Amino acid sequence: MLNGNQLSGRIPSEFGSLNDLEYLDLSTNKLNESIPSILGDLLRLHYLNLSNNELAQAIPFKLGKLVQLNDLDLSHNSLEGKIPSEMGNMQSLGTLDLSHNNLSGSIPSSFKEMNGLLYVDISSNHLEGPLPNISAFREALPERLKGNKELCGKVGALLPPCNVHGSKKDHKLIFSLLAVFVLVSAFFTVVFVIVQRKKKHQDTKQNHMHGEISFSVLNFDGKSMYEEIIRATEDFDSTYCIGKGGHGSVYIVNLSSGDVVAVKKLHLLWDGETEFQKEFLNEVRALSEIRHRNIVKLCGFCAHKRHSFLVYEYLERGSLAAMLSKDEEATSWGGVKG
Repeated sequence: MLNGNQLSGRIPSEFGSLNDLEYLDLSTNKLNESIPSILGDLLRLHYLNLSNNELAQAIPFKLGKLVQLNDLDLSHNSLEGKIPSEMGNMQSLGTLDLSHNNLSGSIPSSFKEMNGLLYVDISSNHLEGPLPNISAFREALPERLKGNKELCGKVGALLPPCNVHGSKKDHKLIFSLLAVFVLVSAFFTVVFVIVQRKKKHQDTKQNHMHGEISFSVLNFDGKSMYEEIIRATEDFDSTYCIGKGGHGSVYIVNLSSGDVVAVKKLHLLWDGETEFQKEFLNEVRALSEIRHRNIVKLCGFCAHKRHSFLVYEYLERGSLAAMLSKDEEATSWGGVKG
């Protein structure tokens, strides 16, 4: 027994050669540095007490080889790091004191096999996670567990219950991940709404430019007039064609209202170009504003990606060329079909 002295410095590695040593007490000294792993070779050791010193660094995993050890006291030092899982091999251990250190992490799951353990003190560390489901932990007094903020388990009312993942810290992590998920979902929802609104705006603009764009003085809306003209001419079948010109062909159309109109279907295909759209609409606007007895009346128009055509009042007087060839009729002509 060397306890209660003023011994300082490191624990001599020469202790490892004492193969028959069964009892070693170096407590209440000023020993520092780390616990030499060579002590794990003292296989006949039953009692090891290194408490109340200034020992630091991690507990050497080789101490797990001391399978005949009954009492282990490493309390009141500055040990850090995790508890080695190899310590679960100490099946003969009855007393374990690791209190007042800087140990962290969870208690190894291998401890649940230490059924011979009767007394345990892990207070004043930084341990977390669930307690092993053995009587030494279940029946431990509160003061032997206190000072570890993240422990959980069924020990009276001292510790919070563990969640399905076995850790109070896991619960915080899940809550944090849930919060992040909600924020990310909200972000993508906002992005989706913005994209949909932009797409809707573009579709509306596209429909305006590439769909039916029309006006009418015959009380037809553009879409209805377009569909009726397509139907009445059987999609501009040649049997309804009454004339052809450089820019298009003219078809006679009998509307359901009883009106007869001449529809000039333009040869120029709708190409979606902005300049063509502007030019076409400007020309239509100009034609719609002209009022003259010798100029055939423009009733409406339709600009569509499939067909673009002009709707004129139908006059049964022949073509412009035919009328100009007849001097006496040219002075009173008032319409054009081609």
